[in-house]
Amino acid sequence: MLLIRTLMVVLLLFSTSTWARVPTDPAQAEQIFRRWLAAYNAGDSQALQAVLSSHGIDHTAQRYLDIRETFGPFEVLTRTVDTPDTIAAIVRGTSSDRGILITVAIDPANRPYLKTLQLEGVEIPDAFKPARLEMPALIAQSRARLDTLAAQDKLSGTFLLAQDGKVQMAWQGGRADREQGIPVDSSTTFRLASLNKMFTAVAILQLAEAGKLTLDDTIARHLRDYPHQAVATSITIRQLLNHTSGLGEIFDEAFERRKASLKTLADYWEVYGAAAPAFQPGTQDQYPTTATSCWARSSRRHRDSRMTPTSNSTSSGRRA
Repeated sequence: MLLIRTLMVVLLLFSTSTWARVPTDPAQAEQIFRRWLAAYNAGDSQALQAVLSSHGIDHTAQRYLDIRETFGPFEVLTRTVDTPDTIAAIVRGTSSDRGILITVAIDPANRPYLKTLQLEGVEIPDAFKPARLEMPALIAQSRARLDTLAAQDKLSGTFLLAQDGKVQMAWQGGRADREQGIPVDSSTTFRLASLNKMFTAVAILQLAEAGKLTLDDTIARHLRDYPHQAVATSITIRQLLNHTSGLGEIFDEAFERRKASLKTLADYWEVYGAAAPAFQPGTQDQYPTTATSCWARSSRRHRDSRMTPTSNSTSSGRRA
Protein backbone atom coordinates (compact mmCIF):
# COMPACT_ATOMS: atom_id res chain seq x y z
CA MET A 1 0.00 0.00 0.00
CA LEU A 2 2.84 2.35 0.83
CA LEU A 3 4.40 1.60 -2.55
CA ILE A 4 1.17 2.47 -4.37
CA ARG A 5 0.85 5.78 -2.47
CA THR A 6 4.46 6.62 -3.27
CA LEU A 7 3.89 5.95 -6.98
CA MET A 8 0.73 8.11 -6.96
CA VAL A 9 2.64 11.02 -5.39
CA VAL A 10 5.45 10.71 -7.92
CA LEU A 11 3.00 10.62 -10.84
CA LEU A 12 1.13 13.62 -9.42
CA LEU A 13 4.33 15.62 -9.08
CA PHE A 14 5.43 14.63 -12.59
CA SER A 15 2.08 15.61 -14.08
CA THR A 16 2.02 18.93 -12.22
CA SER A 17 5.54 19.84 -13.38
CA THR A 18 4.66 18.84 -16.94
CA TRP A 19 1.53 20.99 -16.97
CA ALA A 20 3.41 23.93 -15.47
CA ARG A 21 6.15 23.83 -18.10
CA VAL A 22 5.56 26.50 -20.76
CA PRO A 23 6.34 25.08 -24.22
CA THR A 24 8.51 27.04 -26.61
CA ASP A 25 6.22 29.09 -28.87
CA PRO A 26 7.16 28.29 -32.48
CA ALA A 27 5.56 31.57 -33.52
CA GLN A 28 7.90 33.71 -31.45
CA ALA A 29 10.30 35.93 -33.41
CA GLU A 30 13.30 34.15 -31.89
CA GLN A 31 12.21 30.76 -33.23
CA ILE A 32 11.37 32.12 -36.68
CA PHE A 33 14.69 33.94 -36.86
CA ARG A 34 16.61 30.80 -35.89
CA ARG A 35 14.82 28.68 -38.50
CA TRP A 36 15.36 31.27 -41.22
CA LEU A 37 19.05 31.70 -40.31
CA ALA A 38 19.70 27.95 -40.20
CA ALA A 39 18.12 27.46 -43.63
CA TYR A 40 20.00 30.46 -45.04
CA ASN A 41 23.37 29.37 -43.66
CA ALA A 42 22.85 25.84 -44.99
CA GLY A 43 21.87 27.16 -48.41
CA ASP A 44 18.74 25.02 -48.17
CA SER A 45 16.23 26.35 -50.70
CA GLN A 46 13.34 24.15 -49.58
CA ALA A 47 13.78 24.96 -45.90
CA LEU A 48 14.05 28.67 -46.67
CA GLN A 49 10.90 28.62 -48.77
CA ALA A 50 9.07 26.73 -46.03
CA VAL A 51 9.95 29.41 -43.48
CA LEU A 52 8.94 32.22 -45.84
CA SER A 53 5.66 30.63 -46.88
CA SER A 54 4.58 29.57 -43.39
CA HIS A 55 5.02 33.11 -42.10
CA GLY A 56 3.42 35.01 -44.97
CA ILE A 57 6.55 36.48 -46.60
CA ASP A 58 6.06 36.90 -50.34
CA HIS A 59 9.73 36.39 -51.20
CA THR A 60 11.41 33.54 -53.03
CA ALA A 61 14.13 31.47 -51.41
CA GLN A 62 16.35 32.32 -54.37
CA ARG A 63 16.34 35.96 -53.32
CA TYR A 64 18.19 35.01 -50.15
CA LEU A 65 20.39 32.42 -51.82
CA ASP A 66 21.60 35.18 -54.14
CA ILE A 67 22.49 37.25 -51.08
CA ARG A 68 24.28 34.24 -49.62
CA GLU A 69 26.31 33.92 -52.81
CA THR A 70 27.69 37.43 -52.18
CA PHE A 71 27.94 37.55 -48.39
CA GLY A 72 28.32 33.92 -47.45
CA PRO A 73 26.76 32.41 -44.32
CA PHE A 74 25.95 34.85 -41.52
CA GLU A 75 27.59 35.00 -38.11
CA VAL A 76 25.41 36.63 -35.43
CA LEU A 77 27.33 39.37 -33.63
CA THR A 78 24.76 41.03 -31.37
CA ARG A 79 21.09 41.84 -30.92
CA THR A 80 19.72 45.36 -30.99
CA VAL A 81 16.12 44.31 -30.28
CA ASP A 82 15.12 41.10 -28.51
CA THR A 83 11.43 40.72 -27.65
CA PRO A 84 8.93 37.90 -28.19
CA ASP A 85 7.57 39.67 -31.29
CA THR A 86 10.70 41.31 -32.70
CA ILE A 87 14.29 40.29 -33.21
CA ALA A 88 16.84 42.67 -34.72
CA ALA A 89 20.28 41.13 -35.02
CA ILE A 90 23.51 42.45 -36.48
CA VAL A 91 25.26 39.71 -38.44
CA ARG A 92 28.46 39.54 -40.43
CA GLY A 93 28.87 37.83 -43.77
CA THR A 94 31.69 35.32 -43.66
CA SER A 95 32.64 36.10 -47.28
CA SER A 96 32.49 39.86 -47.10
CA ASP A 97 33.02 41.08 -43.51
CA ARG A 98 30.11 43.48 -44.04
CA GLY A 99 27.54 44.12 -41.35
CA ILE A 100 23.88 43.31 -42.00
CA LEU A 101 20.95 44.17 -39.74
CA ILE A 102 18.28 41.46 -39.93
CA THR A 103 14.87 42.38 -38.54
CA VAL A 104 12.17 39.78 -37.93
CA ALA A 105 8.90 41.19 -36.61
CA ILE A 106 5.64 39.30 -36.06
CA ASP A 107 2.29 40.82 -36.94
CA PRO A 108 0.54 40.58 -33.53
CA ALA A 109 -2.88 40.73 -35.19
CA ASN A 110 -2.09 37.94 -37.64
CA ARG A 111 0.11 35.33 -36.02
CA PRO A 112 2.20 33.51 -37.12
CA TYR A 113 2.65 35.84 -40.07
CA LEU A 114 5.43 38.41 -40.10
CA LYS A 115 5.02 42.06 -40.82
CA THR A 116 8.75 42.50 -41.39
CA LEU A 117 11.63 40.39 -42.66
CA GLN A 118 14.27 42.90 -43.66
CA LEU A 119 17.99 42.87 -44.38
CA GLU A 120 19.88 46.17 -44.54
CA GLY A 121 23.48 47.24 -44.45
CA VAL A 122 24.78 48.49 -41.12
CA GLU A 123 28.11 49.40 -39.57
CA ILE A 124 29.69 46.61 -37.59
CA PRO A 125 29.88 47.56 -33.87
CA ASP A 126 33.34 48.61 -32.69
CA ALA A 127 33.69 45.54 -30.48
CA PHE A 128 33.55 43.29 -33.54
CA LYS A 129 35.67 45.29 -35.95
CA PRO A 130 38.98 43.71 -36.99
CA ALA A 131 42.18 45.16 -35.61
CA ARG A 132 43.78 47.85 -37.74
CA LEU A 133 46.66 46.70 -39.92
CA GLU A 134 49.77 48.47 -41.05
CA MET A 135 49.71 49.23 -44.76
CA PRO A 136 52.10 46.43 -45.89
CA ALA A 137 50.09 43.81 -43.99
CA LEU A 138 46.81 45.23 -45.29
CA ILE A 139 48.04 45.11 -48.88
CA ALA A 140 49.31 41.56 -48.53
CA GLN A 141 46.05 40.37 -46.96
CA SER A 142 43.97 42.16 -49.60
CA ARG A 143 45.96 40.77 -52.49
CA ALA A 144 45.73 37.22 -51.10
CA ARG A 145 41.97 37.50 -50.68
CA LEU A 146 41.43 38.94 -54.17
CA ASP A 147 43.60 36.23 -55.70
CA THR A 148 41.60 33.55 -53.85
CA LEU A 149 38.25 34.93 -55.03
CA ALA A 150 39.47 35.19 -58.61
CA ALA A 151 40.81 31.62 -58.51
CA GLN A 152 37.38 30.45 -57.30
CA ASP A 153 35.74 32.35 -60.19
CA LYS A 154 33.86 34.49 -57.67
CA LEU A 155 35.40 37.77 -58.74
CA SER A 156 36.30 39.54 -61.95
CA GLY A 157 37.47 43.09 -61.54
CA THR A 158 40.14 45.62 -60.86
CA PHE A 159 41.23 47.23 -57.62
CA LEU A 160 43.37 50.26 -56.91
CA LEU A 161 44.45 51.67 -53.55
CA ALA A 162 46.01 55.12 -53.47
CA GLN A 163 47.15 57.34 -50.63
CA ASP A 164 48.08 61.00 -51.04
CA GLY A 165 48.08 60.56 -54.80
CA LYS A 166 50.47 57.61 -54.70
CA VAL A 167 49.31 54.17 -55.82
CA GLN A 168 49.89 51.67 -53.02
CA MET A 169 48.33 48.64 -54.70
CA ALA A 170 46.94 47.80 -58.14
CA TRP A 171 45.27 44.48 -58.89
CA GLN A 172 43.33 42.94 -61.77
CA GLY A 173 41.88 39.46 -61.91
CA GLY A 174 39.25 37.22 -63.41
CA ARG A 175 37.89 37.18 -66.95
CA ALA A 176 36.54 40.11 -68.91
CA ASP A 177 35.12 37.65 -71.48
CA ARG A 178 34.69 34.06 -70.37
CA GLU A 179 33.75 32.77 -73.83
CA GLN A 180 36.85 34.25 -75.43
CA GLY A 181 39.06 33.67 -72.40
CA ILE A 182 40.05 37.35 -72.25
CA PRO A 183 41.39 38.34 -68.81
CA VAL A 184 40.64 41.58 -67.00
CA ASP A 185 43.40 44.15 -67.35
CA SER A 186 43.88 47.81 -66.46
CA SER A 187 42.04 48.94 -69.59
CA THR A 188 38.91 46.83 -69.09
CA THR A 189 35.71 48.86 -68.84
CA PHE A 190 32.90 47.86 -66.49
CA ARG A 191 29.22 48.57 -66.26
CA LEU A 192 28.93 50.30 -62.90
CA ALA A 193 25.14 49.88 -62.59
CA SER A 194 23.94 51.16 -59.20
CA LEU A 195 27.45 52.15 -58.13
CA ASN A 196 26.74 55.27 -60.18
CA LYS A 197 24.28 56.30 -57.47
CA MET A 198 27.18 57.08 -55.14
CA PHE A 199 28.84 59.40 -57.64
CA THR A 200 25.56 61.14 -58.42
CA ALA A 201 24.80 61.60 -54.72
CA VAL A 202 28.26 63.11 -54.15
CA ALA A 203 27.65 65.54 -57.03
CA ILE A 204 24.34 66.61 -55.47
CA LEU A 205 25.97 67.15 -52.07
CA GLN A 206 28.75 69.18 -53.71
CA LEU A 207 26.10 71.40 -55.28
CA ALA A 208 24.47 71.81 -51.86
CA GLU A 209 27.86 72.69 -50.35
CA ALA A 210 28.33 75.28 -53.10
CA GLY A 211 24.96 76.85 -52.28
CA LYS A 212 23.36 76.03 -55.63
CA LEU A 213 20.59 73.96 -54.02
CA THR A 214 19.44 72.72 -50.64
CA LEU A 215 18.44 69.18 -49.77
CA ASP A 216 14.98 70.40 -48.81
CA ASP A 217 14.29 71.96 -52.21
CA THR A 218 11.53 70.21 -54.11
CA ILE A 219 12.51 68.62 -57.39
CA ALA A 220 10.05 70.98 -59.11
CA ARG A 221 12.41 73.84 -58.28
CA HIS A 222 15.16 72.28 -60.35
CA LEU A 223 13.35 70.09 -62.87
CA ARG A 224 10.75 72.26 -64.52
CA ASP A 225 10.19 69.73 -67.30
CA TYR A 226 9.48 66.77 -65.01
CA PRO A 227 6.33 65.24 -66.51
CA HIS A 228 4.30 65.08 -63.28
CA GLN A 229 4.67 68.50 -61.66
CA ALA A 230 2.19 67.70 -58.88
CA VAL A 231 4.56 64.93 -57.85
CA ALA A 232 7.62 67.12 -58.36
CA THR A 233 6.31 69.71 -55.88
CA SER A 234 5.75 67.06 -53.21
CA ILE A 235 9.19 65.40 -53.25
CA THR A 236 12.41 66.88 -51.92
CA ILE A 237 15.97 66.22 -52.97
CA ARG A 238 16.63 64.82 -49.50
CA GLN A 239 13.90 62.24 -50.04
CA LEU A 240 15.45 61.27 -53.37
CA LEU A 241 18.80 60.72 -51.69
CA ASN A 242 17.52 58.64 -48.78
CA HIS A 243 15.11 56.52 -50.84
CA THR A 244 11.91 57.85 -49.28
CA SER A 245 10.49 59.67 -52.32
CA GLY A 246 7.99 56.96 -53.29
CA LEU A 247 9.15 57.02 -56.91
CA GLY A 248 9.05 53.51 -58.25
CA GLU A 249 11.29 51.02 -60.01
CA ILE A 250 11.88 51.07 -63.76
CA PHE A 251 12.86 47.46 -64.38
CA ASP A 252 9.41 46.16 -65.27
CA GLU A 253 7.56 44.88 -68.33
CA ALA A 254 7.53 48.34 -69.92
CA PHE A 255 11.30 48.45 -69.61
CA GLU A 256 11.69 45.06 -71.27
CA ARG A 257 9.54 46.18 -74.19
CA ARG A 258 11.30 49.51 -74.71
CA LYS A 259 14.81 49.11 -73.30
CA ALA A 260 16.45 49.36 -76.73
CA SER A 261 15.05 52.90 -77.12
CA LEU A 262 15.81 54.11 -73.57
CA LYS A 263 19.05 56.02 -74.07
CA THR A 264 18.70 59.28 -72.13
CA LEU A 265 17.14 60.39 -68.85
CA ALA A 266 14.39 62.11 -70.84
CA ASP A 267 13.58 58.78 -72.51
CA TYR A 268 12.98 57.21 -69.11
CA TRP A 269 10.84 60.11 -67.97
CA GLU A 270 8.63 59.73 -71.02
CA VAL A 271 7.80 56.19 -69.87
CA TYR A 272 7.81 56.55 -66.08
CA GLY A 273 7.57 60.25 -65.27
CA ALA A 274 3.78 60.46 -65.19
CA ALA A 275 3.44 57.78 -62.49
CA ALA A 276 2.27 58.74 -59.01
CA PRO A 277 4.44 57.85 -55.99
CA ALA A 278 3.96 54.37 -54.54
CA PHE A 279 3.46 55.99 -51.11
CA GLN A 280 3.38 59.43 -49.53
CA PRO A 281 6.91 60.88 -49.81
CA GLY A 282 8.87 60.68 -46.58
CA THR A 283 6.78 57.92 -44.98
CA GLN A 284 8.53 54.74 -46.18
CA ASP A 285 11.82 53.42 -47.55
CA GLN A 286 12.04 51.97 -51.05
CA TYR A 287 15.13 51.52 -53.20
CA PRO A 288 14.14 53.12 -56.53
CA THR A 289 15.93 53.73 -59.82
CA THR A 290 13.51 56.40 -61.07
CA ALA A 291 14.61 58.69 -58.24
CA THR A 292 18.24 58.40 -59.30
CA SER A 293 17.37 59.75 -62.75
CA CYS A 294 16.11 62.87 -60.98
CA TRP A 295 19.39 63.24 -59.04
CA ALA A 296 21.35 62.88 -62.25
CA ARG A 297 19.19 65.35 -64.16
CA SER A 298 19.46 67.95 -61.37
CA SER A 299 23.23 67.54 -61.19
CA ARG A 300 23.60 67.82 -64.96
CA ARG A 301 21.42 70.93 -65.12
CA HIS A 302 23.66 72.73 -62.65
CA ARG A 303 26.82 71.47 -64.30
CA ASP A 304 25.69 72.80 -67.66
CA SER A 305 24.41 76.08 -66.13
CA ARG A 306 21.13 75.75 -67.99
CA MET A 307 18.69 75.89 -65.10
CA THR A 308 16.68 78.76 -63.63
CA PRO A 309 14.96 77.97 -60.31
CA THR A 310 11.24 78.66 -60.23
CA SER A 311 10.02 77.98 -56.69
CA ASN A 312 11.37 77.14 -53.28
CA SER A 313 8.97 74.65 -51.74
CA THR A 314 10.31 72.58 -48.87
CA SER A 315 9.31 69.43 -47.05
CA SER A 316 10.56 68.00 -43.81
CA GLY A 317 11.12 64.41 -45.01
CA ARG A 318 13.74 62.24 -43.36
CA ARG A 319 17.25 63.48 -43.03
CA ALA A 320 19.80 62.07 -45.48
